[in-house]
Amino acid sequence: MPLSNSWPDRQTWLHNTNKLFNFIKHSTNSSNPTICSLLVAQLAEHLKERLNFKHVTTHEEAYKLYCACVEFINSQILTGAKAPFVLDSLEAFTHEMHAFRAHTAASKNYVNILFSSNEQALCALMFESIAKKSALIPFLNLEKASLEVLLSVSNFLHAELSSLEHNIHFYIGQYQVSAKSLEEVNRIHLSKVAIQDEQMGEAQPIHSLVKVGTVPAPVDT
Repeated sequence: MPLSNSWPDRQTWLHNTNKLFNFIKHSTNSSNPTICSLLVAQLAEHLKERLNFKHVTTHEEAYKLYCACVEFINSQILTGAKAPFVLDSLEAFTHEMHAFRAHTAASKNYVNILFSSNEQALCALMFESIAKKSALIPFLNLEKASLEVLLSVSNFLHAELSSLEHNIHFYIGQYQVSAKSLEEVNRIHLSKVAIQDEQMGEAQPIHSLVKVGTVPAPVDT
């Protein structure tokens, strides 16, 4: 992916983000929680603009800057600032970057090998056996296999593990976003219930207008 063409306004984004981030970091040192919340929200709004996570991930400076901004936002929340509304989407974007970065790093170790027809047949058999929960692996004598075949098996397993790691990061991010959304919905619902209970408790009790008296004893006739 040619970085110069894939993200034409990269330098502008880096300049604006660095300038805003440095200003907010210095401004939050002596500000009250309300001001901090506004500054954090301003930084979050800047980060939520349309970005391709692959563009940010493949540029080292942009990747570190984005992650540093998200970490700073979380640190301010821990010290009393209000969590910005777009925090979930920022964290999901960060998880996507981490997953893509791990997958890219794993792909750099992939080795392309030219095989003979016999080795290709053996590799196909091994790949199929691995896909079927490695049912035939105990019957294959890997100690006597050629180096190319062993590298092929290693590459295949490495690619499968990288894909699994990517999926784990992705689903963890999706789960955290869903969990926070559900938590927010429950909090709003419980707040409404509490308000209704409070209003019902403040209502005046209804007193019966029927006077209770003594019933006379029956008279013998």
